[in-house]
Amino acid sequence: RAKRVVVTLIGVVLGFGVLAVGDYYMSPTEHVIGFPFLALMFIKKRGVWLDYLGPFTVPALLANGYVGFTLPFIAASVWLRSRQEPPN
Repeated sequence: RAKRVVVTLIGVVLGFGVLAVGDYYMSPTEHVIGFPFLALMFIKKRGVWLDYLGPFTVPALLANGYVGFTLPFIAASVWLRSRQEPPN
């Protein structure tokens, strides 16, 4: 039970972390938000940042949070299966 709580807390932290950290610069004039799925892009033209939103912005942000949340569960599952002894 304690392991599930720990894995869930790690998942919540990573889920929010992916949403907060999924923000990076491609170049001095391009700024991208969303990891692993691109959700939003800013491009600087004539000193002004223009945003490029699309119909997949919100679904991509939700998918990014979901990926960050589920990664610890996948890792824990793989780790636990690798520790199991094969049946005789």
